[in-house]
Amino acid sequence: MLDIAFFQSDYNNLIESGFNAQLQAQFNNVTRARIQGIEASAKLGFLENAWLVDLGYTYISPKDLTKRDVLKYRPRHLLYVSSLVHVGVLSVGIDFRYISRVERIDDEFVTLGIIKDGDRRVATYVTDLRIGADFSNVSFPLTAQLNINNIFQYNYVELIGNIAPPRNIVLTLETRL
Repeated sequence: MLDIAFFQSDYNNLIESGFNAQLQAQFNNVTRARIQGIEASAKLGFLENAWLVDLGYTYISPKDLTKRDVLKYRPRHLLYVSSLVHVGVLSVGIDFRYISRVERIDDEFVTLGIIKDGDRRVATYVTDLRIGADFSNVSFPLTAQLNINNIFQYNYVELIGNIAPPRNIVLTLETRL
């Protein structure tokens, strides 16, 4: 399956964060904004769908039309790759996501020293791993899933000053009666 979409969204009075004269956080209306882009995704199945691959890519051009500048806190590139292999009752999957460096933030965070090194933004590269077993096909009502999120312990921020979760492991057991 292949899906490609082009999009454009025009906004009047789009709300973005900023600072007022007392250096307090304040939300302001951007008079006019436009976000254009392309989104493409592909789903592939191999070996009678025992191996599934999902690919997704999004490119956006986020513009503040009033200031003729880039909108804050928006990455231009997002890439998601996921692969899942089924062998009998077992499954193993890996997910990767890339989010490009945010070009523009509230400059006051940096110039006022609120967030140290706030201008040192980088792209995000995160890999998750999952291993599962579904015993319901062999008349045992149990499903187990082990997720290892951020397997390489990549340090990144989801929003400036907000560190994303480190590696974490989640075990899920589910039974149906």
